[in-house]
Amino acid sequence: MEFLRSFDLDLWWNKLVAVGLAILVAALAAANKDLIFIALGMVACGFGEGINHRRDISFTAPSAYLPQHMITQYLRLWHPVGVLLDIGGVILIVLGLYRMLTL
Repeated sequence: MEFLRSFDLDLWWNKLVAVGLAILVAALAAANKDLIFIALGMVACGFGEGINHRRDISFTAPSAYLPQHMITQYLRLWHPVGVLLDIGGVILIVLGLYRMLTL
């Protein structure tokens, strides 16, 4: 349950997971196999990018004119699991689009 509390929809990779899950529910209800592949690929890419982006917090030095500020940024660092999820997600999306457009 703690995972859902920290699931910040301001980040694009979390939005990708949320949209992918919504499409997955609709595709399962409609029994559309091609759209299921696309939705699973979106979820995999979203989780892969979430693993690859590390949260970094730094502080500025205080001065006589400005107080100390906290700077939060998300650095993209390669992680093997994140890269594998990205590659698998792209393959699923391309496979689903190919099947949808050709069959």
